[in-house]
Amino acid sequence: MKLYQKLALAGAVILSGITGACRQKIDSPRENSKPSLETVIITEKPRITLANEELRKFPNSFGKYGEVRKYKTPGAKYSMAHIKQSHYRPPTFMKNNPKLTKEQNNQLRELYKNEYDRIFRKINSIQKGIYAVLRFLNQKGYKEIRAEGATIPLTEKQCLNEYNSTMSEILTLFGKTKEENKPYFFVPGADVIQGALGQIKLFPADKKELLQKAEKNPKDKLYTYEARENALLEIIDESGKAFSIVVYGANHDFKDNIEKWNKKYPSKKFSLIEVTPKPVD
Repeated sequence: MKLYQKLALAGAVILSGITGACRQKIDSPRENSKPSLETVIITEKPRITLANEELRKFPNSFGKYGEVRKYKTPGAKYSMAHIKQSHYRPPTFMKNNPKLTKEQNNQLRELYKNEYDRIFRKINSIQKGIYAVLRFLNQKGYKEIRAEGATIPLTEKQCLNEYNSTMSEILTLFGKTKEENKPYFFVPGADVIQGALGQIKLFPADKKELLQKAEKNPKDKLYTYEARENALLEIIDESGKAFSIVVYGANHDFKDNIEKWNKKYPSKKFSLIEVTPKPVD
């Protein structure tokens, strides 16, 4: 018998012995014996991703301040918590209509004042609830928030300027002083207030060009909703962070965007958390 034939035969005998020994260990394990590698591979549970671990750790309720719903995607690379908000929009009638006289513009403002007072008080109560949710999360160690309308990271000073600018518009509308801002204190945004106080840091949730198109065409759902919602998923993906908390309008529904994204990018899937804050008087 030639040398290579002897080696082949010897190899076959050794391989047969190893296979038989492994099979014997798996089929008839000894008491107190460690499981074989094959047994470990079969019985070990799939590891949870960092994104889904964050989803698991996130509060399941905020009690009287808000409700929580979780949508887990197995193997998700990202998790996003969407805190739904009602937010301030400058009333169009605040700007003078060039086709009307000064007196007519003033009369128009008076007609709308009571209606907008009701709207802003409602926004104030919802933002007050959001403030409570954000404070709770802040105390749990969540310090970074993505804010609707922000296209760059905002400093404390920028947040303060944003707050003062919005409050000035509101007080001017109702002819009130700074000391009379209590019914509208939270209207500029709970996230902006906490950003101004240095309690949280605000990061972008919008892309500038899309936000500008949405502001110019508020009735165009493509820019106001779909394009901006998709852009937010891109922003989170570009950041590479497994978990993001986002304060964004309640009319925005990210479930369909995430469903399409997950099909398109199976290695970069999203899980979703929806937080619906409750009004606080």
